[in-house]
Amino acid sequence: MKEFIKNYKKEIILISSLFLIYFILGIYASYCLKTYKYWNVFYDFDTPRVFGDLSLFNYNHYRTAVHPLFVIIFQPIVKLLSLIFNDKVIAVILLQSILASFSVLIFRMCLKKILKNDNCIAVLTLLFALSFGQIAFTTFIETYIYAQFFLVLMWYYGLSLCDKKLKFNNYIILVLLGIGSLSVTITNFAQYIIMIFFILTCNKKVDNRIIKSFIIIFLVGSISVFLADIQNLIWNSAPNFFEKGVNDFLNKSSEESLYITHTIGKQNFLNVFNTLFAYSFNIAKLYIPGTGIYITFQNSIIVNIISVLLMFIFIAYNFIY
Repeated sequence: MKEFIKNYKKEIILISSLFLIYFILGIYASYCLKTYKYWNVFYDFDTPRVFGDLSLFNYNHYRTAVHPLFVIIFQPIVKLLSLIFNDKVIAVILLQSILASFSVLIFRMCLKKILKNDNCIAVLTLLFALSFGQIAFTTFIETYIYAQFFLVLMWYYGLSLCDKKLKFNNYIILVLLGIGSLSVTITNFAQYIIMIFFILTCNKKVDNRIIKSFIIIFLVGSISVFLADIQNLIWNSAPNFFEKGVNDFLNKSSEESLYITHTIGKQNFLNVFNTLFAYSFNIAKLYIPGTGIYITFQNSIIVNIISVLLMFIFIAYNFIY
């Protein structure tokens, strides 16, 4: 044990310090201010819905349509922590603080694989640990931290397998990571497919690369759908994401269709640019509980100009690299 502490002293200090910071902020924001009870308390956060998915058995878990296995994976953990600490809110805050702290550690491990400068690694780790998204999504109850944890874990493992001959256990872990990436947010599965492309399809040390890639992706999808069925049997209000997705596509009844326009115009281009670069500020409806007052930024010509410039810079970087 002493040898372990000695070898991983920096990592232990990092995890402990960040956990303490995140947990204290979470206790203040979610427990003391009771923000878990309010909709749109910050940046349109669905805090009551996420809290219900994590801690309430008889809640309406309809959002498993886009957060496929969120309930079956995390509610049992929260239930266990609730039994230990006798408080559901503290259990959720504790879980989010742990996942956020380990996300930073894994992010640092990723940097150590691709960078040699220790000072640069330290600065980037600190920036990530204290970034607005990391603080906000850890202190308030939301799904982001759960999705982020699986993604950084997935990319770290992907970096570990680059240009290496894969063994059977590597394929098993890849499948599990795929299920994890899909479990919280469906769109994260796109990142998983990209990772598979880089570490498997482009890896000349792997035989039958294309076939194995498709098999892994198929297994992840199949197992996830099977787990979604089990989830639906336990929590009847939690729909199977695949079945609902197919029905919504055929009937054109998906929630996403409510936000889609099929016309091309200047305003639509500006909407896309602002979504990428200014949307976070424009929807910052900071709600003051008990007053009915929202503090929000308004769209403007300056915001549009900045978004357009940033968009062209982003496109230029893509062409350059």
